[in-house]
Parts: sequence; structure tokens; C-alpha cells
Amino acid sequence: MTTELSTEEKIKRAARQVFMEKGYAGATTREIAEVAGINIALTNYYFRSKDKLFDLVYGEAFQDLFRIIISVLNSELPLRDKIGQLIDEDVDFLLKNPDLPKFVMTQGYLNNENFFGMLTAKRDAFLNSKFVVQVVQAQAQGQVRNINPIELMLTIVSNVQFFFMAKPIVSRITQMDEAQYRHFVLQHKQMVKDMLYQYLFLQPE
Repeated sequence: MTTELSTEEKIKRAARQVFMEKGYAGATTREIAEVAGINIALTNYYFRSKDKLFDLVYGEAFQDLFRIIISVLNSELPLRDKIGQLIDEDVDFLLKNPDLPKFVMTQGYLNNENFFGMLTAKRDAFLNSKFVVQVVQAQAQGQVRNINPIELMLTIVSNVQFFFMAKPIVSRITQMDEAQYRHFVLQHKQMVKDMLYQYLFLQPE
């Protein structure tokens, strides 16, 4: 049993690596098997087809991208602290998984029905989160600007994830190496916090 699970995990990890590097169209089950260090027959035995393996890898990648966000949204933190933690957690996670946003978005557009179905589920989870309740309550009390919570969340996410999705372009334009780019992202993280706090909150901290 342990050997079967170990082999399955090897295939999944190899598939994630290959799919993220080459996308669905550029990946082959033969290459995935080679990266996993097993024969192609075992890959086909566990996952039957490239389609099934991709669906599994993509679904897990999509969940990974949103899991931390949803957890923070439903935490007991005050709204200001929650926004800060959302930005911190997203940046920290993406520094460890820099290819994830690009993979989820670009490959999602190629499989619209599945992608938008998962997005709809995340939208519903967001609308039912404690974060939305806090934003609405803060607006009613005159503490924050009147902004749609979805627009606020999109502003947070886009300001963080853009610098990971556009990394090849930004790195080339700015001529930054990996260490410099990491430092740049961490500086940008603080700027996003300051910008949002100043715009959103109508009362000083």
C-alpha cells in the first residue's frame, strides 16, 4: 500500500512540474514518467490518461492558490489586520510557488467550463466569508470607503499576483536577478498594504 501511494505521489509531483513548465499541450505522459523515474505503463495504470492527470494536478493547484486566502478571510482578525495578513500570506506562498498563478490562469482559459465552475465556487465562499461581513459593517459605521467587497478583494489579489505572473517580463525590463526580484516583491508587498490602508480606511489607526 505504501509503495502504491509513493508511486502515485511521484507521478503527481512530476506531472505538476511538467505541466507548469510546458502547459497541457506541451506536456507528454512519457516525459512525466521520465521525470518521475518510472515507466510510462505505471503512469497510465495510475491515471489512465494525460487528461485525467492534468485535471487532478490543475484542480489541486487551483485549490492551493485559494486555500490560504479563504482561511485568512474567515479568521477572527480585525479588518485592517486581516488585509495585511492576506497580503503577507499570499506573497509568502507565491514566493515558494511562483509559477502557480500563471499556470492556473493560462491553463484555466483553455478549459473555460471547468475553470469558471471552480471560480464560481470560490466566489460563493468569498461572499459568505467573515471578511465580507466585516467590510459591510465597517462601511455602515463610516470606517471605510463604500467599495464592493469583490472589487476590494480583486485589488488585493491582482496587486500581489501580477508580479508573479509577469515575472519574466518585469525581470527582463528591470534586469533583476532572483535575489533582487525577491527583494523587490517584498518591498512591493509593503507598498500595497500602505496604499490600501490609506485609501480604504477613513479613520486613522
